Amino acid sequence: IDGIHLDDYFYPGSGFDDAESYSKYGNGMNKEDWRRENVNTLVNLLHNKINELDNNVEFGISPVGVWANKNNNPLGSNTYGSESYYKNYADTRKWALEGWIDYIAPQIYWEIGNKTIDYKEAVTWWAETLKDCDTKLYVGLADYKCDGVATSSPWYNGKAIKEQISLNKSIDKVYGEIHFRYKFVNNLAYLKNIVKNVNT
Repeated sequence: IDGIHLDDYFYPGSGFDDAESYSKYGNGMNKEDWRRENVNTLVNLLHNKINELDNNVEFGISPVGVWANKNNNPLGSNTYGSESYYKNYADTRKWALEGWIDYIAPQIYWEIGNKTIDYKEAVTWWAETLKDCDTKLYVGLADYKCDGVATSSPWYNGKAIKEQISLNKSIDKVYGEIHFRYKFVNNLAYLKNIVKNVNT
């Protein structure tokens, strides 16, 4: 195999009862930090084991597009969306900066100019955050949003995807895109054309 790729959900959401485990293994940490450390340990162990078995195999993760919003964390992006650091207890920024993953592919599924999570703001934040580390940055694009939308939608006819790819090409740290998902690229001729001509 060429790589191991993990999706975005790391810690169960509401209704997950880990009180007994926390009581037994918490070691004085607050529960949120303890949960994050559990996930950190998993990611680091996976990285080390993969490298031990075959250091040519790339290990990457595709988390939600926002690590943290600036209004909750001064190191975060100027966004207002769901945060992997607080919601999923996934310190995705740390994994990339520590080199525990070979690449990260944040799912930035919003168009340029979106009021909640502006694509340009999110991509720029990731690129700036990772500029001095070796972790590659790919960007997850929401091709599915182009399917069956009104002509007034920024996603109509693949317009948002085309603008996102164009922006990505202007940012050195962005190595490319990961499209969600192949069905839409394959079935929608205009998307197939946009992706095919990405290097022209």
